[in-house]
Amino acid sequence: MDSQHRLSNIETNWTELGFVHQNNDRSSCVEELRRAFLLRYAGSVYNYLLKCVRDAHAADDLAQEFAIRFLRGQYINAAPDRGRFRDYLKKSLTNLANDFFRRKSSEQKMLGKVARDQQTTADQPEADFDEIWRQELLAQTWNSLRDYSSASNNAYYEILRLRAELPDESMAVLSTKLTVQIDGKVPTEDWVRQTLLRARKKYGELLRCEVARTLSNADSRQIDEELAALGLLIYCSN
Repeated sequence: MDSQHRLSNIETNWTELGFVHQNNDRSSCVEELRRAFLLRYAGSVYNYLLKCVRDAHAADDLAQEFAIRFLRGQYINAAPDRGRFRDYLKKSLTNLANDFFRRKSSEQKMLGKVARDQQTTADQPEADFDEIWRQELLAQTWNSLRDYSSASNNAYYEILRLRAELPDESMAVLSTKLTVQIDGKVPTEDWVRQTLLRARKKYGELLRCEVARTLSNADSRQIDEELAALGLLIYCSN
């Protein structure tokens, strides 16, 4: 199953993360919170590890190792007062990848098979993780918009997706391509234009919510700063 599809309905924030780490109960509620957290960030965790180690099997093993460590409470220091969660996650995953290379290097030395050009560290620039994290936030926001559109019985998700796929087409073209119909009629250009504006506004609101979940008691300014740092502020402009 597509990891983005699995993530679509999971809600997580610092409060839930704190609850997961502070509560040793093995109840179904706590277990569900743990699983929800891991699933929410599964895509970015795996994709960054893959960039670091450049081996799908190794990345999968490391992602599982990360999950095990998390479930055991080894990431309990991921606390709100320690900064942005993406910074903590980036550091944790880089350290995990570096541990992998150290183990690999030791094994190679024992076998006398150390290659001259063998990679020994997870030499990935910060921008790599930030881009992966950025795409994860956007994908989760699309999922949230889809769920909102379905629950509200509007066409926000469909019309914004269509505009994203056809950025240069006229409202007339969008109107004819849009599968949503009003009272059995193809929507008018004006309806498409107004609905598109509302959809963009809602997408921006949902994106701000996604970012806020990764910050500690963030105010509007801090959310804007994080959006700007990730190059996402443009999606929240009305």
